[in-house]
Amino acid sequence: MKKLRYCLAATAVFAYGAAAACTNFIVTKGASTDGSAMVSYAADSHALYGALYHTPGGSHKAGTMMPVYEWDTGRYLTDIPQLRETYSTVGNMNEHSLIIGETTYGGRPELADSTGLIDYGSLIYITLQRAKTAREAIATIAELANTYGYASSGESFSIVDRDEVWIMELIGKGYKADGKGGNANKGIVWVARRIPDGYVSAHANQARITTFPKNDPENCLYAPDVVSFAREMGYYDGPDADFSFCDAYAPLDFGALRACEARVWAFFRTVADDMDRYADYAMGHNAANRMPLWVMPREKVSPKTVFDCMRDHYEGTPMDMTADIGAGGSACPYRWRPMEFEVDGVSYVNERATATQQTGFWFVAQARPWNPADMGILWFGVDDAATSCLTPIYCSAQEVPACLSEQNGSMLEYSPTAAFWLFNRVTNFAYMRYDMISADIRKVVDKWENGMLKTVREVDAEALSLSPKARGKFLTADVAMTGVNFAVASEGAFAVCTNEGNADLGTSFPDLHIAIMGLEKVVPDYRSLAVFTRLLARSATGQPVTAYTSLYRRPEPGKQIHVVIVDNGRTESLRNEAHRNMLKCLRCGACMNTCPVYRRSGGYSYSYFIPGPLGINLGMLRSPERYAGNVSGCSLCYSCSNVCPARIDLGEQIYAWRQEMDADGVADTRKKLTVEGMDVVMRHKTLFYTGLKLIPWVPRFVYNNRFNPWCAGREMPHFARRSFNELWKEGKIATEKKEKR
Repeated sequence: MKKLRYCLAATAVFAYGAAAACTNFIVTKGASTDGSAMVSYAADSHALYGALYHTPGGSHKAGTMMPVYEWDTGRYLTDIPQLRETYSTVGNMNEHSLIIGETTYGGRPELADSTGLIDYGSLIYITLQRAKTAREAIATIAELANTYGYASSGESFSIVDRDEVWIMELIGKGYKADGKGGNANKGIVWVARRIPDGYVSAHANQARITTFPKNDPENCLYAPDVVSFAREMGYYDGPDADFSFCDAYAPLDFGALRACEARVWAFFRTVADDMDRYADYAMGHNAANRMPLWVMPREKVSPKTVFDCMRDHYEGTPMDMTADIGAGGSACPYRWRPMEFEVDGVSYVNERATATQQTGFWFVAQARPWNPADMGILWFGVDDAATSCLTPIYCSAQEVPACLSEQNGSMLEYSPTAAFWLFNRVTNFAYMRYDMISADIRKVVDKWENGMLKTVREVDAEALSLSPKARGKFLTADVAMTGVNFAVASEGAFAVCTNEGNADLGTSFPDLHIAIMGLEKVVPDYRSLAVFTRLLARSATGQPVTAYTSLYRRPEPGKQIHVVIVDNGRTESLRNEAHRNMLKCLRCGACMNTCPVYRRSGGYSYSYFIPGPLGINLGMLRSPERYAGNVSGCSLCYSCSNVCPARIDLGEQIYAWRQEMDADGVADTRKKLTVEGMDVVMRHKTLFYTGLKLIPWVPRFVYNNRFNPWCAGREMPHFARRSFNELWKEGKIATEKKEKR
């Protein structure tokens, strides 16, 4: 009897494993740490290539038809009329933060409709183009399936917007000839339940809605014939109030429990208390001990927790796949298909965990009500969730990164630039010594995801400061522009140094990256680059290295990098032996930080757009006629020369400019006369000290007026009535020794 039981169990699990292979975890906004509603999804199939799909929204001409293809196979199904206006989608999310995930539960096989023209995948992606809210999505799904006929087996949908979270379960009605060549049973029966705020839910290839309220449209919607059709088919004969959708259309068996409900239990167990009492249910031993449709978490659930729940292999439970005999000596939690196997005439079954080697892509999507609707986040990953990472993509994105594009590789075409193949190689390598390698992978994954969570907050803050139109451009720009700190001749690469990650942020979305660099930015090799990046960071901000040193060597497939090399007088400057050293400048700003004139007067006191000693010299190289006035804004203390990491003789060059100005005809006449007058005064002791005594008594309007350029935006200081020299002689200046006494 025991042998028979395991044989039947294995058969049931195998049947589920062939067609049903996805997992959804659902978190309402009241149950999350950040107030977002979240849905996770793993698209599991041995033959699915992990790629991110994008459909642009827009206006369509009247009469435009939309072709429908079966999502699993690509088989053409039909054409349906396109709406005049559709919404942009990226993955399973649209620009209004509407999210739809799914898991297939199969259900009663006789309810499959071979004449149906809308499959479950098309329902998702067409609905995302047509609906803004979860309620609109439910109505759209029902209308499409009933109009064109449903071409798939039983499905559970997670449908989430910024305000509401729903589970919708549906199944076809089979085929019954209507005598006119059509199906009298065309369409679906369905029920949708709203998950109460503050709770979490899940489904994994098994229908989970049992009884439901019949007069609560705020929280429950359903097909008008959902009960009557079950009666007609002989699935139910009790009162309406006791009708259970799951028991009528997808009755539980061992396979549904052990291979499907067990994944829900593992998630509930991670985030909620008192779930071990359902262990016998999850293991397929007690179907009567049914888990609830939703549970309240012990504490609010973070996005990172949901990420990690998608990496579960039943660790710490009786079904722990890292600890059974199949794990071998390396604690590998993966079992190859089929899920049943036989030893000495006894049939056994492997577990079906959330994380699996057969995943094509997976995501955790966030609808975030505190942000505008176009700022929802799709955290997207490819291949096995346990050994891959999630990357955030805004729901308003208008382009798919080349590494995730459908056109970059396939299951039969290897591409070294495709994310799927990159993670697939890493994952397959990890399986060989899972206990050792996976831990190192996980460290990198955690660092990346935690860093991206922080980056999203920073990008949010920047995006929210923009108008909706500007925000859309920022998040979906076609072109990115950066400067270049250094270009590496030996590698054909260039580096952009930032402390905020702006370069990475700005260049990650657009297909075109324009980098603008001066011709003097070229260094020989990476060894030289390491020296200069350290010089730059240490001299600019006191850091050992900048927070982000982004290296660009070649564009991703389908993208472009244009490098614009700017001369702008640099070649001419090379011919100037006295001032060519300025081309060595790193733009660290150390000379500005130390300059006493710049620190007191500020950047706007200089006429050139770059202030300080650096700006004085660069301005004179650019146009002595326009910027000669800045030369006098230097005390010749030579502090700038002392701190320059590139050893540029800044002070000497400013002094040299002063000597050249008169000969070049750019010396200011007023300043020449002023200097000559000061020369006369300072050469005669009597005149100098007499002037010091008289100047405090000169009315301020004489020198503090609009005719004095210094007073444009600032006040002249007050002159002391008595000089330091006089006070010293009178003993009114305390020395350090006197103060100590």
